[in-house]
Amino acid sequence: MMQEFLIIWGQLLLIALVMPFVGSALISAVTKRTNQVLVNRLGNRAQYYFSFFGIIIHELSHAAMALIFRHKIDQISLVQKGDENQKLGYVSHAWNPKSFYQRLGNFFIGMGPIFGIGLAMWGVTYFCWPQLIEAIQYRSLAGLWFDITWWKFGIGLVLTIQFCLALNLSDADWQNVRSGVVSYAGLISVIAIPVFFMVRGTNELWNVFGRYGLYFFVIMFSLSLVIDIMFNFIFKD
Repeated sequence: MMQEFLIIWGQLLLIALVMPFVGSALISAVTKRTNQVLVNRLGNRAQYYFSFFGIIIHELSHAAMALIFRHKIDQISLVQKGDENQKLGYVSHAWNPKSFYQRLGNFFIGMGPIFGIGLAMWGVTYFCWPQLIEAIQYRSLAGLWFDITWWKFGIGLVLTIQFCLALNLSDADWQNVRSGVVSYAGLISVIAIPVFFMVRGTNELWNVFGRYGLYFFVIMFSLSLVIDIMFNFIFKD
């Protein structure tokens, strides 16, 4: 019984902690490289113009998580052209280190833009190219290009690029993640106890939760990589 519990606990950690951490790190690394290409070729303000709407969603995601976890927001800038540290936006927040809930919140505040931008991209796709969502849902490409409104498709493409270019997590974001990771791991360990009695095996846990998280990170990473390849090709020496 203990061995089975440890398997469930380990799989929960893999699904809810390791996969988001590794997936976000890979996505952030690719996006950071893409932005560096833009800066090198077009100047320091290229990020501002190429990821304007993405920066707004990035910072709103931080702010939303801060409010949910009862942090005090001291200052917020949704988008700016960049200060001496090339900071394009920020959310300054205060929290009580004695509060488990607020310490836990740091993990989600740091990770917030990955999921906030992912949600925004889903909304844009649903409005601009719903055929793609249906193709993914039914695993069929038959109607992917049927009855497309091209102006919507163009808007969706531009916004998707803008969103993807804002997926890189800053050093401050990762600092938030690290300061909340122990509390988050503790919460997962507690949740593992009722989950152990609810699921009928590791396959069920993976099928209900794990594979959808994997799909999410694979799609987000793939989009980031495609955009990175595209900009590296456009601005190659």
